[in-house]
Amino acid sequence: MWTKLGSRCCGGLRVRSGRQDGAPARGTSPHRRDGVSLVAGAWIVVSLFADGWAHTHLPDLESFFTPWHAALYSGLLANVIWLVWLSRPTRPRPRDASETSAMSPSARMRRGATVATWHWSPPAGYGGGVLGAVIFGGGGAADMAWHSAWGVEVGLDALLSPPHLVLLVGALLLVTSPWRASSSNTPATHAAATVSLLLAVALMAFFLIYTSEFASPALTSTYTRLPEASPGHAAGEASAILGLGRFLITTVLFVVPLLMLWRRPQVPTGSVSRIVIPLSGLSLAVSDDLGPALWGVLGASFGALVADVTIALLRRHHVPHRPSVLAGVATLGVWSGHAAALTAAGLVRWPLALTSGVVALSGLVAVLLSYLASFPMLDDQRRAAWAGTSSGAPADLPR
Repeated sequence: MWTKLGSRCCGGLRVRSGRQDGAPARGTSPHRRDGVSLVAGAWIVVSLFADGWAHTHLPDLESFFTPWHAALYSGLLANVIWLVWLSRPTRPRPRDASETSAMSPSARMRRGATVATWHWSPPAGYGGGVLGAVIFGGGGAADMAWHSAWGVEVGLDALLSPPHLVLLVGALLLVTSPWRASSSNTPATHAAATVSLLLAVALMAFFLIYTSEFASPALTSTYTRLPEASPGHAAGEASAILGLGRFLITTVLFVVPLLMLWRRPQVPTGSVSRIVIPLSGLSLAVSDDLGPALWGVLGASFGALVADVTIALLRRHHVPHRPSVLAGVATLGVWSGHAAALTAAGLVRWPLALTSGVVALSGLVAVLLSYLASFPMLDDQRRAAWAGTSSGAPADLPR
């Protein structure tokens, strides 16, 4: 269906939201379209982690104009060029019935039976990428102005400054175009959708790096056990409390995309490893203490492989494997391997009860997430029944 951008037509150039028939851009196969898009998206993600490495290891970095920023914004330029190519004008097509029925006979005679050639038309699923490019470009300009006015951030504020969050939103829209395309009528490989989702998770992991168990293993922090009412009790447990938060947030970060993958008709083999290994590996680039982090990442990667093998065995022997079971197996495998590797390296400072408890609690959180993700939504009729009821639930709905 054809729409005008902002209800306006500029120079005879109209914009539509996507090819409704699912056809890719002229001369561009779905595999090539998504493959190049993923490379351009990975360009941004890798450049972002390189910039994070520079800010972590080069404390005197006080300029917006750096090689890492150049790599980041050249990635944006590559994405823009590719989106323009994908959206180039297509051949004339016959008008569909909905268009001709809304036109008067004179308008049909005047405009003809086909749609004019010059229409800006991103493929289905890539309209959000176009919006993301605009947002990313605006965020880059705002970031330069922000740095010029207030300098370059050197700590946690670097991840939470408003221009950087605008960049995050734009980048997320850009890198998830292949994922959205695979959910539309256009043909796309499941591998491209998985990589697209992984790039989005990597972006979120970068902006949540201060809560990452992969980048800063909490199990290696000092834990002081003191009675509840004794002086210094809260301070002694502060590191453990923060560590528990790292475990839970990192669990959410890799379990949510796994649940999204498992909802698809064809679940990719080795899905846990595909998400956890790259995600944990990228975290090493911005780690303050590379030694313990490396041990933890190696253990988590091995645990992800064990989880994938376990899930494959469950399927092979036709054991019921609901999302809750898969999420629990994945989480327990990843964190058990993580804790085992750090223990083998002699780096764990937490007591056994706390170490095993945080692994088990993370597994329970993963199971809870799976139930929330599979909770049935109310259809329109039942939602209307809820809205029209002044007190309590309708009789035909559970209370």
